[in-house]
Amino acid sequence: MSLGNEVVSREISAEKSQSANNKTQTISNRECRITTDDHNSWTGVNNTGNISSKGCDVKGKCIELTGGKIFCRDGQYVTGWINGDYIYILEQPITEDGNAESTLIVKKGDTEILKSTRLKAGYR
Repeated sequence: MSLGNEVVSREISAEKSQSANNKTQTISNRECRITTDDHNSWTGVNNTGNISSKGCDVKGKCIELTGGKIFCRDGQYVTGWINGDYIYILEQPITEDGNAESTLIVKKGDTEILKSTRLKAGYR
């Protein structure tokens, strides 16, 4: 699926690894890999942070996003980015161990063009 000049695969699952300082997180599956960075920029207040993201499909088509904000509502961590007409959303339920499955949603305007569920830690 083409988003602007970049390609995002149709299905994204997860492998999550974190650096020792918890600044970087990677989730992936057979289709794609997404790495988010700068998690320490989130102050704990909704609509704060400066989270960056790089997502690549298996063909090496990538998109890089910056300026992501974090919200915590209704038992979910939600990280979002805006890039032109596109909105990228990563959702993860709040759990004690932080290893709940995540969901990627991509919208163009108000239209959802991609939803990938079951992003989880340890996928190989």
